[in-house]
Amino acid sequence: MNLPTHLSPQAALARLDVVYTNELSGAAEGLALIALVDERKDYLPAGYSCMKSYCVEHMGMTEDVASKRIQAARTARRFPRIFDLVAKGRLTVSSVVVLAAHLTEANSNDLLDLAAGRTRSEIQFLLETRLRGAAVEPNFLVSESATRPEDAPGHPAFAGVSSDSVTSAHSEDAPGPVAPVAKTRRGRLAPSVEGACEVRLTLTAEEREVLQQVQALASHTEWGSDPALVYAKAMKLFAEYLLAQKLGKGTGDPATSVGKGRRIPMAIKLAVWKRDGGKCSFVGPDGHRCGETHHVDFDHIVPVAMGGSNKLENVRLLCHAHNQHEAERIMGRDYVSAQRENAKRDRELAKRARELAKAAKLAEKARAAEIAAAKKARMLELVPGLRGVGFTMEEIAAAATHCESIADACVDDRMLLALQFLGLNVGRRESYRPADPAPEETPTAGTP
Repeated sequence: MNLPTHLSPQAALARLDVVYTNELSGAAEGLALIALVDERKDYLPAGYSCMKSYCVEHMGMTEDVASKRIQAARTARRFPRIFDLVAKGRLTVSSVVVLAAHLTEANSNDLLDLAAGRTRSEIQFLLETRLRGAAVEPNFLVSESATRPEDAPGHPAFAGVSSDSVTSAHSEDAPGPVAPVAKTRRGRLAPSVEGACEVRLTLTAEEREVLQQVQALASHTEWGSDPALVYAKAMKLFAEYLLAQKLGKGTGDPATSVGKGRRIPMAIKLAVWKRDGGKCSFVGPDGHRCGETHHVDFDHIVPVAMGGSNKLENVRLLCHAHNQHEAERIMGRDYVSAQRENAKRDRELAKRARELAKAAKLAEKARAAEIAAAKKARMLELVPGLRGVGFTMEEIAAAATHCESIADACVDDRMLLALQFLGLNVGRRESYRPADPAPEETPTAGTP
């Protein structure tokens, strides 16, 4: 398109206003359509596994732009006022993304009023200073608006938005998706020249030792000294291991293999995986194949519940999203929803049963420990007296076990029972120590 140099200055400005107004209106309408398509999952029949795939592959957006548009659309679906603000140029997509994690039903109006007409940097700065209670730093932003008095936390512009309302988005169960929580990642992939990919990893000390051990074991090879080649070979072996875990050895003839019920024979799985290339095989009306490789499931074209078999021609690979889509199309959404709810309920009941069993086991263990501690305490009460008359600890332990038959009795009664068990015939009030032996009598004169 060439520059419209034929327009006068006034006409150029007028036309620019019209085009910009239409652009804003189109941006708001685009967000509304993304929200609608995302909510109804209209991308599934077209052959795409998710809204992001549709935006990137069909509409030609970059992944970053698609992620921001989708997040802004989902946020606007929760708070429809955002559509009007975007159409009027009072909010941008980037601004909505910044606000997404902080908006709630309670603070949305006040927060949107505060953000309207401000740049993304200003909105982020205002949220951070209010959230942290930090003093405003004049040089935080490059623009002059950063030093305006109304940007200070104490200014009346903040009166309608309390710190509690700003942070409440993190504590309330607000409906709908919110901004994803950033996760710590120790690895990055970056595209390089000629289709290559640069991998950057941060290894722990233990992981580094393993790498060094592998390099030492492979020191006689040409690739052992290059971490990239070690990584590539390790990934290849790991992929083979995971594939074997998923598909098994795949022995047997796929044409004659027959599974029981819904169980698909490993030979059939391996043949289907090779045939479909490990990708979702769903094809849309325009011939577009989904091709998703994540969360891929084996699916029966004709469901087993409707007489379908486990033969090779009746099994295919579908991503999780298209698997659910096909189930709803064939079996009906209500039936699939009911089955899903039943499965969810069964999982919750099983989880609850495991929790109860674990709690009972812990309670039993605690009770056993309590009983053992009480038994040990009762034995220790007998130790001083029985050791004083020369009994060993093994004998005292046996006597204490014998005395458990009267565990609730006083220590005197248990001591008497212990002494009787150990073979001493003493009275109830006698001392625990044996009496001194009587002195020998001296024979007198005349005694025969």
